[in-house]
Amino acid sequence: MRDSDANSNDRENPAVLGAVPQIFDYVVQAVDAETIQGNIAERVINATKALIARTGANVQQLATRLPAEMAPTVQRHFA
Repeated sequence: MRDSDANSNDRENPAVLGAVPQIFDYVVQAVDAETIQGNIAERVINATKALIARTGANVQQLATRLPAEMAPTVQRHFA
């Protein structure tokens, strides 16, 4: 399977589309804790932004689920 085929299937997967709040939480937590960094973090953040845009979710609303100390991470990477 080509990489582009896998990506297009993921974009249409109802389980992924329905889990945007959890995905956002996990990505912000991972970036904040620096468990993902550099190019990998950049790719994950960009994929998460695309998912958020695709579903029409609101980043600020999603961010309210996180502890206040993670607000700078959200602002830096998702604003």
